[in-house]
Amino acid sequence: MLRKVILLALLPTVFGLYFHIAETERKCFIEEIPDETMVIGNYKVQLYDPNTKGYGDYPNIGMHVEVKDPEEKVILSKLYTSEGRFTFTSHTPGEHLICLYSNSSAWFSGAQLRVHLDIQVGEHAQDYEQVAQKDKLNELQLRIRQLLDQMALRRLVDGLKSPWSLAFSGFGAAYGIYYIIDTTQAGTKYEPDFDLKGKTYIVTGATSGIGQATVEELARRNARVIMACRNREKCIQVRRDIVLSTRNKQIFCRQCDLSDFDSIRSFVAKLSQGKFELDRIDGVVNNAATMDDKRKLSKSGIEQMLMTNHMGSFLMTGLLLEKLFKQENPVKIVFLNTNIINRKCDIDFDDLNNDKKEKFDGYEVYKQTKLAQAMFAKELSEKVKDSNVSVILTDPGRTKTSLSNKLNAQDFFLSRWLLKPISFIMGQRRPEKAVKPILYALADPEADGLNGVFIDRERQLQDLGEIVEDKEKREKLWSISLAWTRFHEHLNQLKKEVSGDEGSVEDKPTETKAGGRWYYLWLA
Repeated sequence: MLRKVILLALLPTVFGLYFHIAETERKCFIEEIPDETMVIGNYKVQLYDPNTKGYGDYPNIGMHVEVKDPEEKVILSKLYTSEGRFTFTSHTPGEHLICLYSNSSAWFSGAQLRVHLDIQVGEHAQDYEQVAQKDKLNELQLRIRQLLDQMALRRLVDGLKSPWSLAFSGFGAAYGIYYIIDTTQAGTKYEPDFDLKGKTYIVTGATSGIGQATVEELARRNARVIMACRNREKCIQVRRDIVLSTRNKQIFCRQCDLSDFDSIRSFVAKLSQGKFELDRIDGVVNNAATMDDKRKLSKSGIEQMLMTNHMGSFLMTGLLLEKLFKQENPVKIVFLNTNIINRKCDIDFDDLNNDKKEKFDGYEVYKQTKLAQAMFAKELSEKVKDSNVSVILTDPGRTKTSLSNKLNAQDFFLSRWLLKPISFIMGQRRPEKAVKPILYALADPEADGLNGVFIDRERQLQDLGEIVEDKEKREKLWSISLAWTRFHEHLNQLKKEVSGDEGSVEDKPTETKAGGRWYYLWLA
């Protein structure tokens, strides 16, 4: 049995599946692929026949395949026939965007296509001297890489007669995998031991992935944590597990749907009055994000990713700021972002809601919304720089979370079962590892004084990019966000709900710690 398991782990991965698309629909998926890895795809396209109620071959239907590497460079873009094979070799490790769509003409309009797809991943053509130089591998790591790539598979396939030989090979492979995982996963060692007792933090998207890991780490350090969540029932279950594992009961679930402006305002109101009122807030982690391959609208008419990834955090942060300014203690606002905002990414003010494009590209929309969030965070940091509030962006690096599973293709593409172990070895981090830069930005005394900076997974400063640094574009986005979120309307309503004061924001501006007025801060 052990031999079968090892064989399955080392043989090139093969997938067989089919999925359905409309004749004009573009299906994309994101996959972590190691460098110098050959990917072979065998496919067949069939057309649905309403007369037979089945799928049949139709030679005039073709399939266009487009592949982009992690640097957004198109490494494959070709139109194929209704049945055939496509191949490409990765030259940069990381997230590759693979898109498929048909070339069917207008008279197929409304037809449904079935695409059969077999993918083979794992045939390597390695120059190990270049690999060692590029990946900065020492001699032991390079020998392990060569062992895994060149020897283990061949010996097992040829057949090992001796149980001792099999055990030795298994031990060598296991040690090699452990060594590489240990070096790529851990990064620079960071085990902060600060005690956060008496401090309070708000974390959005706290029921899974990095958000949940952030709550757990804060709970272990005795902090009080507010889990801002859309699904309260799920939050209660996750909270129970965290309390049991950390013995910290100061973890609380509060409903906050970032795709619903009313829910956001209600969340802030509950933190400002009544039995849920917080006496202090020491940090806010804007972690919640979503990704989808289909255009969806929130009830406010804003595209769902733009709403959740930017507009929702814009409104929530803005409504919280007045309370934060009144505090004596310093406050950190941390935004989780990604370095993909520096890769051929721009913001389209003429189509910010993505309702003008012929085809909806979920990955491109996701990038634009994260860019918008980064622009907001940078502009906010400029506006609060003389107050008790500071703003930091963090990039946790490639992390194993459920975010990319929002794409429909992830539901059928089986590489997430077989290719993820490879991605894991090549550097994809677990959430408990990815949370380290967030902890640093949020609570480490060494990060005191930082404002408006972007921190990478190793807690080093990285470039925000020319779009984020463009003051004119930031101010334009700020004005649009104010209007789309109806910020002043919600702020007025919040004041009425909290204090019963019928006056408007304009009538009673709030003084900030820097002496500026709250109302004018948000008009600026």
